[in-house]
Amino acid sequence: KKKMKKYIYILFLFFAQILFGQVVQLVDSKTKEIVSFSKIPSLPVGAKIDNIIYASKNGTIYKRVFASAVDARWFGASSENVDNLVPIQNAINTGFDVYLGNKNDRYKISGSLNVKSNQKIYADGAKLQQMAVSVPVFDVVNKSNIEIKGISFLGKGNDYTFTSSSLSVGISAYGVDGLKVE
Repeated sequence: KKKMKKYIYILFLFFAQILFGQVVQLVDSKTKEIVSFSKIPSLPVGAKIDNIIYASKNGTIYKRVFASAVDARWFGASSENVDNLVPIQNAINTGFDVYLGNKNDRYKISGSLNVKSNQKIYADGAKLQQMAVSVPVFDVVNKSNIEIKGISFLGKGNDYTFTSSSLSVGISAYGVDGLKVE
C-alpha cells in the first residue's frame, strides 16, 4: 500500500509539471519517439543545446528525462551498414552511462571508442564490429572505474598475441584502475 501511494505521488508530480509547463513533449529527431524534457534553470557548464539531451523552447531550457543512461540511438547509431563511431562516441562524450541496445543491434565502427572515467557502457547482447585492422573497440587507457557489460566484440586483425599490448583486442586497458567486463 505504501508503494502504491509513492507511485501515485510520482504520477501526480509528473502531471503537475506538465500542467505548469515544467515538462514538455518533443519528437526525437533520430528515433522519432515522443520524449519528455524537464525544465532546468540553466545549462550545466560545458553543455550545449543539442536537442538530444538539452533542448530550448521559447527561450526556456529543458533536459531530457531519462532513467540512468543515454541510448546511442538518440545520437544516430544504427544497425544499418554504416560507420557508427561518431554517434556512439558522441553518446559516450556526454559523460552519462551509455546503452547500446539488444541482441538485434550490430554497430560497425572504424576506430576506438574512448570511454570516460566513471562510466558504464552496456547492452543486452548488442554487437560492436571493429572495421579497422588491429584497432581495439574500446580505449580505457589510464581511466578509472569503467564497466563494460553485455556487449559482443567482433574484431578485425591477425596480429593477436596473448599479451596486453596486442592491438587486436576488444579493450585497450593499459594503466586502467577498476575495469569490470562482463
